Amino acid sequence: MTRASVVIPAHDEAAGIGRLLHRLLDTAEPGELEVVVAANASTDATVSIASGFAGVTVLDLPVASKIAALNAADEVATVFPRIYLDADIDLTLDSLRLVVDELSRGAPAAAPAIVVDTRGCGPGVRAYYAVWSRLGYARHHLVGAGVYGLSEAGRARFGRFPDVLNDDQFVYDHFGHGERVNPPGSTFTVRAPRTLWGVYRRGTRIALGNMQLRRTGRPVTAPEPTWKGVLLARPWLSPAVTVYVTMKVLMKIAAARRLRSGSFGDWGRDDSSRVAA
Repeated sequence: MTRASVVIPAHDEAAGIGRLLHRLLDTAEPGELEVVVAANASTDATVSIASGFAGVTVLDLPVASKIAALNAADEVATVFPRIYLDADIDLTLDSLRLVVDELSRGAPAAAPAIVVDTRGCGPGVRAYYAVWSRLGYARHHLVGAGVYGLSEAGRARFGRFPDVLNDDQFVYDHFGHGERVNPPGSTFTVRAPRTLWGVYRRGTRIALGNMQLRRTGRPVTAPEPTWKGVLLARPWLSPAVTVYVTMKVLMKIAAARRLRSGSFGDWGRDDSSRVAA
């Protein structure tokens, strides 16, 4: 019996898509997961690698758009709960199963807790994530940042994904604090950008996405603690907070400039965090 659908939008993810699919499928029960990889305008081996896994449905879409990929995959996927994964995260089948269990028991939204891998990063990057990883968004009932799962009732709270850059925040704000569940023992890992330039590019995209959402009237919530709460609780992190706040100001300035100019084409993607399997 298929327990869940897994949707993976992928644009030039040959470096990691095979690793992710191996981790999810090698020990899965036959037919346990319905996996849809929505490759969008990939110019590398993403399609051929994903097609090499038995039972995986691969869409080869012509437009480089994560939102278009999500919507196309939703039209193909048939099972709930439904898990949406970025192709560059590290997630085990055991952690995925814990999320599926929560959704099957009635939670409308669930996700693993995030672990940020800063190995090999410079001191500025480590300082930034020392603060980010202690924010309320990252620590309490996170749904997003690379993976989120929705029950059928949870997915019914909105129609097609809108054409915005930050789908994670869009989904997050459809659910209240008590509706977003992080099952104990379920985690996923994301690799931080190797440089502050990579952090800046990624953060500018997120800030721009949040500005887009506000323009459409969608709320953009930031649960406590913010960086101010992190500083009050851990004053010894003041140098790291300085790095974090400086970066956030620069990201917001750049995002506002792009919003005014209507420049949304560049994802702000960071390839330094993508390591070949």
